[in-house]
Amino acid sequence: MIEILTRFKERREELGVSLKQAEEETRIRVDYLRAIEEGNFEYIEAEVYLRGFLKVYSAYLGLDTKEVLEAYKKLQEPELVEEEIVKKESFKEKISNSFDEHQNAVLISCLVGIGLLVIGLLAFAGFKLYGLIDDSGRMANSSPSIETAQVKEGVVLSASKKVEEEVKESEKTKENRKGTIEEINENRAEKTEVNKEDSEELNNQEVAANEINIEVETIDESWYSVEVDGKVVFKGIVAANNRKLFSGQKIELKMGNAAGIKVIKDGKVMGPFGSKGEVIVKRFSID
Repeated sequence: MIEILTRFKERREELGVSLKQAEEETRIRVDYLRAIEEGNFEYIEAEVYLRGFLKVYSAYLGLDTKEVLEAYKKLQEPELVEEEIVKKESFKEKISNSFDEHQNAVLISCLVGIGLLVIGLLAFAGFKLYGLIDDSGRMANSSPSIETAQVKEGVVLSASKKVEEEVKESEKTKENRKGTIEEINENRAEKTEVNKEDSEELNNQEVAANEINIEVETIDESWYSVEVDGKVVFKGIVAANNRKLFSGQKIELKMGNAAGIKVIKDGKVMGPFGSKGEVIVKRFSID
């Protein structure tokens, strides 16, 4: 195995960190951490999870993340070549089977289509013949029924127009009432919103006076966690040239790479706080 992939356990023991502590601070299960340290990468089935765990754990221990991922990639190259050969052979077999199935399907479709066409032509010819015979018997009695239908249609249209006019008049009245009610509700909502905004602004001013603000800047890719007033609000790996703002009465900053982090508080720049890969904890409060 490539040397850097065997450095995890040695580096953790140098820092005096137990597997249980590493699990709590990286959110990676103990059995996964142990598998990584032993080089048992097959234990973590999902490739995307394994790469993520390698990146987080190496950054947490202060190892070179890029070098770790490149080493793992080289370790996997023989397996990838073998998988590619198997995939190509499987693909050729699928194409051959699919071609045979396609030929059979086309032949069956043609036979079914010809049968349906013959049935359709016979049915159409029978329908036309029946229509010619039936039409000759109905021609003499058609005029009286048409005239009666026209009279009834005129009566129905007249009544329908009256009903339509009454419905339109009723809808206009409802719309006018609805418009008045909506205007009253909008005025009430505007007054309530103004009072709410004034109250929120006063509350924000009071809270800001009792808080400190720090800005964490990464000058190198680093892992760190931030605890505000006893609650962890951020934990993870941050790329270089990145800033994050945190506010509260008490703030605790834990760094996995003390050389890669600066802190700006009240316009004052502090840090870096140690050497590359060194784990440091800094606390800030109003007092």
